[in-house]
Formats: sequence, structure tokens, C-alpha cells
Amino acid sequence: MVTRHVRYLISLLLMVTIPSWGQEEGLVVRGQVLSESLPLEGVNILVIGTTNGVKSDNFGNFTLRATENDSILFSYLGKTEKIIKVTKNMPFTTIVLEKATNQLDEVTVAAQKTNAYGEVITEMGKPEKVYNKFGEVDTRKSGVAINYIGEKEINKQAPQSMIQFLMNHVPNLQMDPVGAHEGIYLRGVNSIEYPKPVIFEVDGNIMRDLPMLDPELIKDIHVLKSYAATTKYGTEGSGGVIVINTKLMHRNKKGKGKNKRTNTYKGNAKTKLKWAKPNYLIEWEKMTDATQVVAAYKNGLNTFGSMPAYHLDALEVLEHQHQNRAAALEVLAEMRGRFSEDPENLKLVAFAYDRLNEIKKALVTYRAIFNLDPVNAQNQRNLAQAYARMDMPKNAWQYYKQYVTTGHPLGTEGLGKIVFDEMEHIYTFDKQAAQITDHFNTSYSEVKELDKDLRLVFEWVGPETEFEIEFVSPQKFTFDFNHTEKGNPQRIGQEITLGTASEAFFIDELNGSWLINLTFRGQPNNGPAYLKTTLYYNWARPSQKEVVHLTRMSEKGVKVNLLSLNQLPLAHQGK
Repeated sequence: MVTRHVRYLISLLLMVTIPSWGQEEGLVVRGQVLSESLPLEGVNILVIGTTNGVKSDNFGNFTLRATENDSILFSYLGKTEKIIKVTKNMPFTTIVLEKATNQLDEVTVAAQKTNAYGEVITEMGKPEKVYNKFGEVDTRKSGVAINYIGEKEINKQAPQSMIQFLMNHVPNLQMDPVGAHEGIYLRGVNSIEYPKPVIFEVDGNIMRDLPMLDPELIKDIHVLKSYAATTKYGTEGSGGVIVINTKLMHRNKKGKGKNKRTNTYKGNAKTKLKWAKPNYLIEWEKMTDATQVVAAYKNGLNTFGSMPAYHLDALEVLEHQHQNRAAALEVLAEMRGRFSEDPENLKLVAFAYDRLNEIKKALVTYRAIFNLDPVNAQNQRNLAQAYARMDMPKNAWQYYKQYVTTGHPLGTEGLGKIVFDEMEHIYTFDKQAAQITDHFNTSYSEVKELDKDLRLVFEWVGPETEFEIEFVSPQKFTFDFNHTEKGNPQRIGQEITLGTASEAFFIDELNGSWLINLTFRGQPNNGPAYLKTTLYYNWARPSQKEVVHLTRMSEKGVKVNLLSLNQLPLAHQGK
């Protein structure tokens, strides 16, 4: 049975009481609009009987002039309206808008039935599987929120425009035709992070604009709303995806030919980089004993010790070529001492400790980084996660909470999504041990929906680092995460402002071979760039296992095979 998809809610925000005062022109009414304990942006606030109105800002705050005994109306699509009376000496006012009652589809799976196209359907006539460019989505799966519009319904509404049709059939669909938030939205323009408009997939082709199609050519429409349903689209699909299948792709009643999709993998990634190794590294790789490498490393410290790559190169040789963990840890201790006042290079040390599974040493290093820059959002999360890995959920929750209460966003992508997922994990499984008294509603209607086959968290040093990550499904369909100034300027601008440098993805039902390919595009200071990849196998299950990789990005413009997700990771770091 498909359960209701519940929007995530969290009430960890600090409230400040601010008085209002009278003006010659009347009273100034100030306040904040909340919904389910979260600030609500874009609420229409109107003095009834006048044209005097404003909208709440991205923190839900508003300021409005009125006179005593005026009535103010607060309205927002999908929320119940509220009216308040203006009084003299009115204090800072908190307005709470409740969610309007909207019943989502609940489908009970009965005996197997098929439609005219040979697709298995549910009792309500909805296909059990949605075929998109990445394979298929099971509509019966817990946590997958999908609206289905079938051919009969489309033909009934053919005289309408496409946008009118969608707005009549998709709950809470909004359209903002102008301004900074131009687009069509499934989750509203009041998202915690910058709102993401919906994207369209028409017969496997991704489109950002509303497709202009003759309704008679449309077979069906699937509206993918939940993160479980859209995860394979990456951040581009975090605002929701509307999948439109036309009759041209479904001529055969048995469904043959429906998978003629675009964006398929060409097999053009290298398995090994051929980068220009420095002379010291070439000499180290020729040495047959770890003590020789350590001696040569120490001899070169005066010349190369200020270069973080020098230490990490020595670490690689000692760890992989000579399997000498003690010597590798000695190198990291030297590196940490040299960069004790440099938070960015200390982060590389912490990444290396994570890869070696030296979680206590990693925690101490993340703590040192936090002490150098305690207001940085990434530092707060990294320290919280380090405590979580040490099985110290109370400490972890403290720093996750600090992330929220210092004004850093939760959201559907980037660090905001990472923090939300990790807070949700602690709240669901370690609430008692963490001594949590804060209110936190998860984005899932049942705990079992937290189960994921694989969670991937990518982290890098410095938001200006440019690269692309390509995901290749078992069906050889591809999608990309573009982290370049040209391809994703808004994202990089946000990261520079917040001091963040991370992204996460989930892959459900890890069947077959998934590949991850990496293309390095460069960074402004031309220094060494590293990508940390943490794989959480069996995420949110008792058998959860973490594997960490640290990859040197060196050869610009070359696509290299980074990982294979159903096998041991492929060799990387230019070896």
C-alpha cells in the first residue's frame, strides 16, 4: 500500500520577541508566519477591505501598516486562512497556518490486472511501475508519492491547456510566471532552501519548460513528488518530476519499445588516470621498504612540507604499496601539526583519518577545525557526524541543533539535505540515547521507509572546486551532478556564501552494477583537489556499514571511473 508522503517538519528555530509601535500613519504590525513549526515564505497578508498588503519574506517575517480594529487576512495555497484583529500596542505576532486537508491516493494492491498496454495495474487503475529514463519506479513502494493521470482522464480534459489541466489534477501545484522564482512548483515557492521548480520528462527526454503537446498524443502522466521517487534525478529533480509518456512510445500493446530512451552511457570513462606524478612520488614508488619511504618523506619536508599533496602522496604509498598503517598514521600526525591553524588543510587530514577508519583521531581533528571556525555550517555538520560515528548521539544532536539554530538551512539538496537525513536518523533510532526533547517530524510515514540500500555523501575542500559526477544505472542510463561555475553558478554561489561543500544521493534497491564517473574541471588556486566519498551501505538498518574513499582530482577534463557500487570500489587516486 502506498502510504501518505509527509513533508519534513522541524521546530528548532529561535524566536525573538520584538515589540511594535505606533506611527502617525497608524500602527505597525510585525510578526512571523509559521506552518508546522517552519517559517512560511510568500504568504499573502492583506488588510481586509483595502489594497494594503504584503508577502512574508523567506524567514516568514512581515511588517504591515494598519489601524486599530482592522482585520488582517493571511492566506496561502494549501493552507487554511486566518484572520486577526489589530489592537493598540500589538506585540510581535506569531501566525500559524494549518495545512489544508488534502487526501492523497491510498492504493490497495489486488490481484494482478493489466491495461491495454500490457502494464500491470492496481485496483485504482494506476500502473504498478512508472518507466522513466532511469529504469522504473514501483508505485506500491512505501514512501513513493505519485499522482497518476490516465488516458481517459486526459481525453476528458483535452480542451484545457496543459498547465490548467495539471493544476486541476495535482494537489498544491503552483505557478509563478515572473520574478526570481519563475516556474512551476510541486512543493511551493516557500522551500527552506531556494525553491526548485518541477522538471518534465517526455519519453525519456528531460525538459525544464512546460512541454506543448497535443493531449490526444499523451498516454499517461505520472507526477513524482516524493524524494524516494525522484532521487535518481539528482538535485535537478528535487522539486519534483512530471513524467509524460506519449502514445508514440507505446505503440505495441505489450509495451515493447517503451524503453527507447536517450542519455545512455557510452562507456567512455577511463579506469585509471595518467597524471603527471611529481619526481618525489616516482622515487617513493620505486622503494621496496617502508622505512626508505619514511626517510625520504622526512628529508623532503623542508622543501615540500607546505604542500598538502606531499603528505597525502606519502600516505598513499605507505598504505597501499607497503601496507604500513603505523607509518601512514605518522605522516598524518606530521601533516596535522603543520596545518594546525589551517581549517581547509586540516579537513584533508580529517578526511584521511576517516578513510583509515581512525574515527577517534578524525573526531579530534574535526573538533580542532570547528574551534578555528565554529560558525561555518560544514564544520558544524562534520563535527556532529564525527560524534555520530563515535556512537555519541547526544553530542551529535547538540551540533546538528547548533547548525539549525544558527540559521543554516535544511532543504532538499546539498548540506541542508545531508543534515536533515542525519538528524532524522538519530531522532528515529537514537532519540532516547541522545536525550532529545526537541520536536522533530520525519519526512516518512513509517520507520521502515528509512531503509535505503545505499547512501552516498560527497565532500570536497572549497566550494570553488569544479567537477562533474556521472551516475550510470544498470540499464546504462545516465544522469549528472554538475558542480561547475558554468553549469551550476547559483549552487556554487550559495556554497561560497554558506561555506559548504557537500552533496548526498540515495540509490534504492541496489540491483546490478551502478557506476560513478568523475570529471575534474579545475579550481581557482590550481592546488590539489580531493573528493571524499562516503558509502553508507544498508543505510538506517542494523547492518549499516560505512566505507570512505579519498580521491585526488588531478587530470582536468578526463572522465575517470571512480566507483562500482555493487562490487568492491575500483582503484582510483591516479594509481
